[in-house]
Amino acid sequence: MTAPAHRRGPDPAQHPAGPPRRTHRRRTGCGVAAVLAALVVAGACSSDGELMDLDRADGSTVPRTPASGAPGSSTAPTTTAGSTAGPDPADGTTTPPGAAIDLGATCTWALADVTIRYPTGWHTPEPGSTGSCVLFDPAPVTVPVDSEAPLVAVAASYDDRALDSAAAATFDPLYWSVLDEQRTTFDSRPGGCWHVVATGQGLDEIGTNMITCLVQLDGRTIGFSTMWAADGDDPGVEPTLRAMASAITDA
Repeated sequence: MTAPAHRRGPDPAQHPAGPPRRTHRRRTGCGVAAVLAALVVAGACSSDGELMDLDRADGSTVPRTPASGAPGSSTAPTTTAGSTAGPDPADGTTTPPGAAIDLGATCTWALADVTIRYPTGWHTPEPGSTGSCVLFDPAPVTVPVDSEAPLVAVAASYDDRALDSAAAATFDPLYWSVLDEQRTTFDSRPGGCWHVVATGQGLDEIGTNMITCLVQLDGRTIGFSTMWAADGDDPGVEPTLRAMASAITDA
């Protein structure tokens, strides 16, 4: 599977492999797709909507910058199978959701207190490293010391609120226009997948696409997202997002 355009950093040419890619930054703000600015790590949100700082692997703090227009903000900025079974294009039969996705690898994300299954042969940073069990890609993933984030196929995110509140914050209409919303269940848990396009009001270029699948575990919500450029092609990762959302469990 080819990894989609999902980058934090100024020069896409620094990544020699794969299709042409463009720079993307996800707007910050509280929500499941929160705060991936200078350093790509998943954002955590408190129940009152305030962004919480997240510790780096070395013990230093990764600050959170609120989105433009958010209370106290000064700037604006930010990876699918398994819910609704559908007809197989070959014979019209119904295929169990996520059946074609081999989620043979696992990791534990301590911040969200979940175990994540991801595709066999994919990579996430080593345990204890920044971005571990948050960034996933077919190629090895390392967050550089200069804080430029790597290209990744899938990024996980966390919100300590229930699905509806998390979705409202994640897909703030100031920053995102919703092209498609599919509410469903993932392994009997409430969830859904959204295809949104950046309005250009944040640091994402206008027209930047994002697909995010959210799943609620108890009172918190976990997200899996992928992004691509306005002039790029859908990387086709949504079945993986859905599969990962269906397979997630409490740690």
